[in-house]
Parts: sequence; structure tokens; C-alpha cells
Amino acid sequence: MKTLLAFLLVSCLFHNPALAQTRSSVFSPEVRDSFAIYITIISRMDTSKPVRYFYYLDAGIKSGAELRRQVSGLDPALTENKVFVGIAHMGNFHQKRRRDFIPPHAAIADERADLFYAFLVKTLIPGIEAKYGAAASRSLMGHSFGGLFVFYSMLREDRVFTKFFSLSPSLWVNRYAVFEQETSVHDRTESLPVFLYLSAGTAEKLNDILEGARRMKARLGERNYRGLRFAYEEHAGKGHNSQVPRSIGALLLFPD
Repeated sequence: MKTLLAFLLVSCLFHNPALAQTRSSVFSPEVRDSFAIYITIISRMDTSKPVRYFYYLDAGIKSGAELRRQVSGLDPALTENKVFVGIAHMGNFHQKRRRDFIPPHAAIADERADLFYAFLVKTLIPGIEAKYGAAASRSLMGHSFGGLFVFYSMLREDRVFTKFFSLSPSLWVNRYAVFEQETSVHDRTESLPVFLYLSAGTAEKLNDILEGARRMKARLGERNYRGLRFAYEEHAGKGHNSQVPRSIGALLLFPD
């Protein structure tokens, strides 16, 4: 009897009855490939209210698993009507991450972030929101190459997200070509009405991540875009992967 009571107590402490996690797959006609989709809901949904969506990349590897781990421990009161949507590659994710997260470049034919973005906008988001409800807001999180894709998405004219979380982004790709994209944005507008969280570890020196993050911080400071809300963090002594839990812990507390 004591053993049964102890088991029931542990179950009450660690089981959230509102927690729902599902994994499915969806085919993208834009990319011509299939993706695994992870849905996490930790609060009961009020169908009369719009939904706050948090889309995150690399759901099948470390950063995605860490996000779900931390989300599962959140107070449900903080996540009312919030749906976490993870997108994972199936198969050779090393190759497919480059295909989907790196913006198109004249010299390299198989870097097609534009097609992956089209998948999000035309296929995934409409399907998700048809099932769970209209969006009050949409966030996007990515790490490394995924962090580069976050910037690519933020700097597009047909922007569909309002909050962007870029962890240790690979801004160095194609000789820092993302800065050219930012220049194009600045040439046409002084407004960038989004929230951006950018982070890196102070040990990310040999991989050029820290340099790229600091350059982008300086660039955005110089631009002083109207409507841009910007948070920047460097995690002392942390590297490319070890800084991720700290960043996720911080970004999950930002208000929607």
C-alpha cells in the first residue's frame, strides 16, 4: 500500500493532465519532401479565443528536444491558448538543414530556404491553424543554421511571424550574405515592427558565431528601426550547444 501511495504521489507531482504531445508527418509540395511535426499543448484550449503559436525548427534534434523538455515544466497558467509546433527533418538532417535553412545564393543551387519558407506559409501554417484556431501571434525559433533561417524570415517582405528567436545563428554563411538582405530591407523602409531575441555563447569564437552575432547587434543598433524590439544575450563561457538551454529558459519567459 505504501508503494502504491508513493507512486500516486509521484504521478500527481509530475503528470500534467492538460499536457498533450503528438507527432505526425506532412508532405511539402514546395520542398518535395516530408517533415515530422511535433505538437505540444500544456494548457487547455479556449476555442473562443485566438491562439498563440510558437513554431520551432530542428524539432528532432537537440535544440528541439530541449525546448520540449523545458516547455513540459512550464506553469500552464503561462501558456493559455498556446500551441508549440516543432518541425523536424526526416532522413539525412545534416544535408536537409543546409537545403532548407540557408537562403538562396547564386553560386549554390541546392540552398533553398525560399522553398522551405513557402512550405511554412502555404502548407504548414494554414493546416495547423485550420485545426487549432486563428492566430493571435506567431513566433519562430531556430538554432545555428535554423537561427540564420529565422533572420531570413524576419527580413522578408511577406513576413508571417511577429516574434523571432535566433540562437547562435550561422550569420557567416556565404560571406555574411544575410547582411546584404538586411541592407535591402533598410533601403526600402525604416520600419521593422517585430520582436527579436538574439543570443550566442562567449566561447563561440572559432566558429564565427559570436562575431556574427555582435556584428548584427551593432548593425541593428545603427539602423534604429522603428517598431523593432530587440533583446540580445551572450552567455558567459558557453559554446554552440551548451548555450541553448539558457537561451530557451530565457525566451520562454518573454511575454507574448
